[in-house]
Amino acid sequence: MKKILLSLVAIFAALSMSAQQVDYSSMTSADAPNTVTFGGSWSWVGNTGFKGEAEYFDASAYDYLILECESASCEFSFLIQHDPTGEEGQWGPIYYESNATVAKSSKPFAFGLELNKDHKDKVGQIAMQNHNDAGNCVIKAMYFGTKAELDAAVEKYTIKYDEGKAVTMDGGNIIDTEFDGYSMDAKVEFVYTVDGDASKYQNWGAGSVSSLDSSTKLFDCPVQGLGENKVTVFLSEMIDALSVPADWTDVNAYGLYWNMWGFEGCTCTIKSVTIYEQVGSTSEKYVAKGLVSKKADPLYVIGNVNGGDWTPNQACAELAYADGVYSGTIVVNDNWEGDGWFAIGATLSETAEDWDAFNADRYSVVADWGTIGEAGTLVKGADASFKLAAGTYTVTVDLAAMTVTITEGGSSISALQTSAAKTGKFMENGKVVIYKSGQKFNVAGQLVK
Repeated sequence: MKKILLSLVAIFAALSMSAQQVDYSSMTSADAPNTVTFGGSWSWVGNTGFKGEAEYFDASAYDYLILECESASCEFSFLIQHDPTGEEGQWGPIYYESNATVAKSSKPFAFGLELNKDHKDKVGQIAMQNHNDAGNCVIKAMYFGTKAELDAAVEKYTIKYDEGKAVTMDGGNIIDTEFDGYSMDAKVEFVYTVDGDASKYQNWGAGSVSSLDSSTKLFDCPVQGLGENKVTVFLSEMIDALSVPADWTDVNAYGLYWNMWGFEGCTCTIKSVTIYEQVGSTSEKYVAKGLVSKKADPLYVIGNVNGGDWTPNQACAELAYADGVYSGTIVVNDNWEGDGWFAIGATLSETAEDWDAFNADRYSVVADWGTIGEAGTLVKGADASFKLAAGTYTVTVDLAAMTVTITEGGSSISALQTSAAKTGKFMENGKVVIYKSGQKFNVAGQLVK
């Protein structure tokens, strides 16, 4: 492979008697003067004009070539070629080297390439070469320095975290409220143990962490070795998985699901999850959704309400669900001598003639019940309708407590009545009849005596 290397003859400019700055502009472009771009696998980046004969920089006063980066989107080798060994290789002379691998990082960092002690007086070439993945490295500075200067650079970019908080799990389920208020820079550490014969399963997936519904994987848990194994991710990397709701019975739940499994002769067990906040982070805070109650279907009102009629497939009004109860305002119409009748149900029928579906989930009260403004006992499936004087009312139904409360304009009125007369569709003497408002009709809507 052809090495594209960086000349050092004219690129060093002394900043002080200590660190020696490196001009890396020939490794970047005018459009992105601080970015080294790796276009494909094993791509070398440097200066194409340097031949490498008899031109060296004397770095005897330094211990490291120090690289400060804003980020690195791929893993790459960072290297120096010193003087020739005297041997020839596929690509020409073989050189003594200083060589190390820089890991990818989304955060700023400092890295020190230790110089070859026996040949650091002859620094001939500098290069970077990515490994399998294409990507880039955004450079903040490159310079020769001492161990003390490297330590200072590393300290400058060292991210500090608090003591951490143990994350509560329930059978592998982690509700996202455990992460509420933490910054996107917080890190989450997943620890699991591997016991038994792990050698057969090195790097095999022993588990995975995903969204609560298991549809969006966050990461796999590889067998790293016996004892404690660990995977650490930033909270910012968890957002996609935390955004997918699990469809539970009464709620949509947000969070993570950690599933572990073992192999023959090898046991893999969840140990702990801990979240650590980055000290001094100014990034966005996570706002948890937790357990969100599903939007319940409303209860339906039919009858002499809101100008409507007795049609089991079409509601005249709806009682919306919120905070555990169903509630809504209705206008009762004058159907007979100042009164109106209505029924409440959880299911509308498919057709206007089908009363069975509506009546199966119909709610009413016993005759002569209660006082307006006070809770009364509901009965499911009772053959009765509510009767009220014409006017505007607020109806509140609590199905958990099986109660109904009706108020009018905030003031109490004397009583709520129910009609014990049949209401709905029935079969009599082989014929279909419909009872409503205390009267009986045939299917054509004609009054039956």
